[in-house]
Amino acid sequence: MTPPLPRLIAQPPPCAPERGDPLAGAAELLSAVEGSACVVDARGRVLAVNREWRLFALQNGAHRATALGVGVDYLAVCRASPEPAAAAAAAGIATVLAGVEAEFQYVYPCHSETVARWYRMRVARLRHGGALIAHVDISAQRVAEQRLSIHTAIEEVLHHAGTTDVRGAALAACVQAIGWEAGAIWELDPGGETLRCTEVWSRSGDDDPMLRPRRRRVRRDEGLAGRVLATAQAGWTAEIHDEPSAPRQVAAGLVRSACAFPAMLGGRVGAVFELYSTRAHAPDPGLLATLGATGRQIGQFLQRRSAERRFREMFAQAKAGLFVLGADGRIVQVNRAAVALLGGAEVELSRLALADWLDVADRSLIGPPMRSTSVPCAATVRRRDGSCFPAVITVDLIHDVDGIHALLAVSDDTARKELEASLESARRLESIGQLAAGIAHEINTPMQYIGDNLGFLDKAIVDLTAVASGAAVPSPRRLRFVLDQAPKAVAACRQGVDRVTEIVRAMKGFSYLGGDEPEPVDVNGALTTTMTVSRNEWKYVAEVVTELAPDLPLIQGRPGPLNQAFLNLVVNAAHAIEDVVGDGAAGKGTITLRSRRDGAWIEVAIADTGTGIPDHVRHRIFEPFFTTKAVGKGTGQGLAMVRSVIRGHGGTLHFETAAGRGTTFVARLPIEGGGRGAVPEAR
Repeated sequence: MTPPLPRLIAQPPPCAPERGDPLAGAAELLSAVEGSACVVDARGRVLAVNREWRLFALQNGAHRATALGVGVDYLAVCRASPEPAAAAAAAGIATVLAGVEAEFQYVYPCHSETVARWYRMRVARLRHGGALIAHVDISAQRVAEQRLSIHTAIEEVLHHAGTTDVRGAALAACVQAIGWEAGAIWELDPGGETLRCTEVWSRSGDDDPMLRPRRRRVRRDEGLAGRVLATAQAGWTAEIHDEPSAPRQVAAGLVRSACAFPAMLGGRVGAVFELYSTRAHAPDPGLLATLGATGRQIGQFLQRRSAERRFREMFAQAKAGLFVLGADGRIVQVNRAAVALLGGAEVELSRLALADWLDVADRSLIGPPMRSTSVPCAATVRRRDGSCFPAVITVDLIHDVDGIHALLAVSDDTARKELEASLESARRLESIGQLAAGIAHEINTPMQYIGDNLGFLDKAIVDLTAVASGAAVPSPRRLRFVLDQAPKAVAACRQGVDRVTEIVRAMKGFSYLGGDEPEPVDVNGALTTTMTVSRNEWKYVAEVVTELAPDLPLIQGRPGPLNQAFLNLVVNAAHAIEDVVGDGAAGKGTITLRSRRDGAWIEVAIADTGTGIPDHVRHRIFEPFFTTKAVGKGTGQGLAMVRSVIRGHGGTLHFETAAGRGTTFVARLPIEGGGRGAVPEAR
């Protein structure tokens, strides 16, 4: 079955595209777009499509003559479709074509009979009118989200549920997480020969006909549940009508697919969770693996809770402090560990009110009336001598002939708290150690140009002293050069000192340059300064070309981090060129710096004629500590820091590269407002 939106690309073209269209070069744009894409004019007619668009059209029933789709009135076809998804798509496309929005995104289903598929449609307005429309298959992402939702739902259930309701809550969570309709839990009878349905759940409620298995018994080898019981492995039935031993009530036209997984208690199957769908689903090995892991997780939880309950029942031998409390919250009985915790004699603790010695955030736990806790709670316990210690408590209600009592287990948490503090300190030291090489690299760069400028100043002072003392004849040209460059060298030294101070301050706070307010920054000035201080890095291997727009406004930012970001990009460019030209004896490469205004944004591009970035590492170049440079030449901190700085200014950073031809990094920075609002995509 062809889904609604993808079917649109298979429509025959009613007319040819207009001549002289401003988007005549759209095919080149489409070649770089991910997924199935087309370009439409301002009226919504298709001007050009990419290869993926044509292939997808052919796969969904269009013949070769009509698969191109050029000339189709895309908006009209969307509006004519009865599907809600098509109507929503048409409305979004219209807002972009009308100039109301610059971009529109929409996620829609595209299911076949047995495979669930999802696509994201993205519509972006083009500079000269019309729009680019792309459909990208995000099914894998949705599947991953589904797997994560199962894990998250079960974690939530196990975190909050008690032993009595965890199975039912887990069943409901699983059914909802995978988007099916109903489910049942099967357990072995004591005799071990039959399976009994002990729990059912449906989205439609208890009167759902799909819940006919309620209170039903089947042979232990019958149906999908029996097979899972026998193999202790998750199983799947794509068409339950084809299951020879399926229970008749389930197979009576109400269910098409089912999957089941065991909840393992130790080495045995404690229960079988069976999930039902009214639609046919092909077996999904990934989902089965996730459900199998979920069953093990549920089983482990049930075992742990059971063990905890048995442990609390061994009152007299328990090492934890156990307190039996009456309905009024007063102590009725304690064990030896409890006496040791509070101090004094057992008789002195008798009839002591719980609130007299226990502080807990949730006061309802200590009543009256008392209630049980599903998870341990933190508390502070006051000893009889007035001293306090951190503790972990659990409360469980006991029903006996004397009424309801509460069993309170108290454990001294001092050692764990101290261990946590030690581990936290160790983790911080470990992080600092991991960052040390990168921080040393960042500090070394400003220190290097401080040293270079101090060297220049030192020589200048020697020359000026010689002139002043008459030991040398002053050279007007040399004198003008020194007088011109000395203030710049001093300013550069101050910038370097400020940069080192910033880095040290950031390390002390274990954060990067936090708390400083933005100020007006001259981007062209920052680029010029960067080239000055980095000259020694590139002068032997590259020539520098600057194409800086002369009328750029100031932006709101932080000059120190921006200078460092630009410096890192320039140094990387020089290193990339060095890998091509060596020492530059046979010729140099080129580093090009460009700046321009683009509406409310300033765009800075730094291009090199180096090696380019290999395909297999392009997705990792912004990762901290990842580097392609030789040992001792790079720490993997440079590009990670650049992206952090640009994003911190509300901007974006991307790159364009070609193997053997070079790389261009493009940073887009907001002029005002720190990037408030949507950040535009680079064109």
